[in-house]
Amino acid sequence: MESKNLSIMITDLKGYSQKSASSSRTDLVALVKTHTNLLAPVIEFYRGTIVKSMGDSFLCYFDSATDATVCAIAIQVLVKEFNKQQMKEDSRLTIRAVVSSGDVALTKGDIYGEAVNLAARMEKLPELSQGGISISESTWLLVNQQEIVAEFIGEREFKGISRPIKVYSVPLEKQKLSQLPTRLLNLVERVASGDNAEITQLTSYKPQKRNSIPLILSASGIALLLAVFTVIYFTRSRPSGPTREQLRILHIIGRSDVGGRGGYISQKDFAGPQDVFQMLDKDRDRVITPEEIMNWAESENLSLQPPQQSGGFPPGGPPPPRR
Repeated sequence: MESKNLSIMITDLKGYSQKSASSSRTDLVALVKTHTNLLAPVIEFYRGTIVKSMGDSFLCYFDSATDATVCAIAIQVLVKEFNKQQMKEDSRLTIRAVVSSGDVALTKGDIYGEAVNLAARMEKLPELSQGGISISESTWLLVNQQEIVAEFIGEREFKGISRPIKVYSVPLEKQKLSQLPTRLLNLVERVASGDNAEITQLTSYKPQKRNSIPLILSASGIALLLAVFTVIYFTRSRPSGPTREQLRILHIIGRSDVGGRGGYISQKDFAGPQDVFQMLDKDRDRVITPEEIMNWAESENLSLQPPQQSGGFPPGGPPPPRR
């Protein structure tokens, strides 16, 4: 566990719960993707690190309170530009953003501390009921006050915080950052046009190197990687035949001994993680059968032994192709 003094930003998509109850699954997926494609590249652009995303919200941290607050401003400017291009009112987004600063503890995949708790509580401020930005006093004292305009709201008490906290609003109309960088404007144009393909990199900008938490591949980590690869494989369009890597995955998770298209393997006989079994069990019609594997291997000049009853190919997986 690593302790650092950081600025925490939490963003929230207003009205998501109501939309999730009244929208179709397709519309909801499109909304989440639009939200992610708009906000995630901006957070990266301003040197932020995303800890987690819950679909309608982001929890992230910044080394600089100024970067965190300017990022919140840029998000609001960007969303405003995006909304101008939406003909339907229900396609427009309303974002709440809060920033709190202080000592936090970083662990693998999560972040803890009073600054995190305070940011989560500040999300519920009545002043943010229609969207906007709010920052804590600890953040206001750290930001470049020549660059950012903030207005004192008052002292508020929050559950789990032992003392009253001074909070500030950051009115969008009073900020010096009224025009987005061209790169961010291009992002708005792309998302507004309906291009909601995954946007993995906005610019060639590389965030400053940070002290990172090492990833240790334990047995559970390996199982997770297998699950990820399996989800990717079984949810995309089927290719003409499995790749060598996919054959190995199928062997490891125990799918290569399933007979017949749409065949069934019982949970007790399944060699892989149970969450992977449950996912596959819902989509049996996409099971790769032994016959398909052997036919494809023959067409690719691969020498494979028939699947064994014990659960797949012999130890070590499929042998390499013949030379």
